[in-house]
Amino acid sequence: MFHRDIPDAEADAALSDASSCWADMPIGRVHYKSYGDGPTVVLVHNSGMWGGVWDEWIPILSQKYRVIVPDLPGFGLTGPVAGGDYSYDALAHFLCDFVEQLGEQPVHLVGLSLGGQLAWRCALMKPDLVSSLVLINPTGYPEKSLPAVFKLARGPMGWLLRVLGSTTMIRKNLAQLWGKGAPVSDAFLDRLLVSQCRAGNRKAFLTFLRTDNESLHSQIPFIRKPVQLQWSAKCGPERFSQDLRDVELVLYEEFGHLPILEAPEQTAETAMRFIASNDKETSHG
Repeated sequence: MFHRDIPDAEADAALSDASSCWADMPIGRVHYKSYGDGPTVVLVHNSGMWGGVWDEWIPILSQKYRVIVPDLPGFGLTGPVAGGDYSYDALAHFLCDFVEQLGEQPVHLVGLSLGGQLAWRCALMKPDLVSSLVLINPTGYPEKSLPAVFKLARGPMGWLLRVLGSTTMIRKNLAQLWGKGAPVSDAFLDRLLVSQCRAGNRKAFLTFLRTDNESLHSQIPFIRKPVQLQWSAKCGPERFSQDLRDVELVLYEEFGHLPILEAPEQTAETAMRFIASNDKETSHG
């Protein structure tokens, strides 16, 4: 139930590989992975996880694209950052700065859950950086009630999130988000646990959960980029397709909140088809 902090070097050994790169940015060193060649696609993970959630997408997308997978500030091997600001606004600014530093704009941004919100915020903040958006169960509209982990973080027992950690607990939590897709592997759970328990990450995650954020949902209709919305019915009614001007809705009846883990091949191929249709180099190459 409880788990020690995992030292940086131990976490690096478990989660980094030949595709790992490091970017020096004002907030500190940022870990990302780079694969393939071609137009650039940036994959942005959800909260509580790290770039490894996209691993099953890589063999598919990297056939035609340069695929970049950063660990967001406070997560994975990027870990805690200078200033300790993990607000949605700060994370969206980070994403814009990171894409700019890549020097290959515009890019196709693909985001899961929180990563989806950061992607559409980036498209609003600096539209010249973005070719298209693939949003997979993105957040962004006010919720009727806080998710359970946010409630725990903001209550008197929130400190527990700085010491809790086990693959059994992770599997139990994921079960609440799952649909009818393939089960997650033990190897993935082991790596996810390392990413969460890397020294400083649980403290950063607690800060993230306790941060109040300004909603920008009223600006969603002003996004001027083509969007593919992959949405799971289990996540409830969606509003994005009503507010976005140029949107393709892909609805999943059988999957839960994390369809990229339940059905990686299907979700990746769906995204790649959309990206190709919005990429001149790929469409005519």
